Amino acid sequence: MKLYSLLSEERIRLNLAAATLEDAIEEILAPVGRLLEPVGVDKIKATLLERERNLSTSILEGVCLPHARIDGLQDFFLAIGVSPQGIPPADDSQGLIHLIFVILTPLTKNTLMLQTLAAVARLISSAQTRGVLLNVKTPARVLKIVEESGVDVKRTLCANDIMNPVDSFATPDMPLTRAMDLLVDSMDEGLPVLDAEGALQGELASSDIIALGLPKYMDLMENPALLRNVEPFEQFFQRERYLKVADLARKDVVVFKPDTPVVQIAHAMISEKRRRAYVVRDGKLVGTICRKDIVTKVLML
Repeated sequence: MKLYSLLSEERIRLNLAAATLEDAIEEILAPVGRLLEPVGVDKIKATLLERERNLSTSILEGVCLPHARIDGLQDFFLAIGVSPQGIPPADDSQGLIHLIFVILTPLTKNTLMLQTLAAVARLISSAQTRGVLLNVKTPARVLKIVEESGVDVKRTLCANDIMNPVDSFATPDMPLTRAMDLLVDSMDEGLPVLDAEGALQGELASSDIIALGLPKYMDLMENPALLRNVEPFEQFFQRERYLKVADLARKDVVVFKPDTPVVQIAHAMISEKRRRAYVVRDGKLVGTICRKDIVTKVLML
C-alpha cells in the first residue's frame, strides 16, 4: 500500500492560520469532523495534546507527528497541515513546527499506525522534500508529491524505521578523557567506535569506564559493603590519562542491516541482554537503536 492512498485533498490543510498547536489541530480536523464520529474533534484534540505535552512527537526540525489510538474511532485517519510561519510546540522544546501529520487509529489497527508513522518518517527524511511541502500552493500538489515519492506503508517495521542518526562517535586511538567528554554530551550511555572509513569497530560503554575504577577482587567478594575504607575509583584516576578508547572498547556488539525487522532486533536485545544495537549498510555505521527506542517508537502509540 502506498502512503498517498491514505490521503485525500480534504485531509490536507495549507497555510494554517493557527498560532498554537491546539488551534492547528482544530484547523486540520474540523473540516473532516464527520470522519471522526462518533468520537468527535474535541475529544481527539484533547488526547493528542495531552500526549504531546507528555512526550513530544517532533521527529525532525519543524516536523510534528501527533498520533493516538482512539477508542471508538471507526477507521484509520491521516491528515496533513502546513504552517509557513511556524507554530510553537506544545512542550518546552525549541524550534517552530511547519509540517504537522495527524495520525489516528482505532484500537484494532495498531500495526497500521506503526507502519504509517514509519512511512511518514521516510517521506520527510529528505530536507528537499520538507522544503517543497512547505511551499506548495494546492492540496492536489501535496498529493502528487507524496505519490511521486513512492513511499510504501510497509507490512514490516524495520531497523531503518526507528534507528537514530549517528551524532557522535569515538575512534580507537582517541584518548579516553576525550571520549568521556563526548559520552557526557550524548543522549545514550555508550558511543560507537569507528575507524577512519566509518566502519564499526566496537563500542565504549559507561559501564566499562566505571568498571575500570573498581578493584578486580570485588567480583570475588560476597559482601562488597566491607570495602567502606577503599578509596573510591582510585585505579581510574591513576590510569585515565594514559588510556585510549581501544583499551576499553568492547568488540562483541550487536549489528543489523537496515531492513532487519524490529521484532528480530527486539528479541536479540532481550535474549542477549544488550542495551543497544547498531545498524550497518555496506560496512558503514548508519544508525543506532536503544532498547528505549523500541518502547517509545513502537510500544507507546
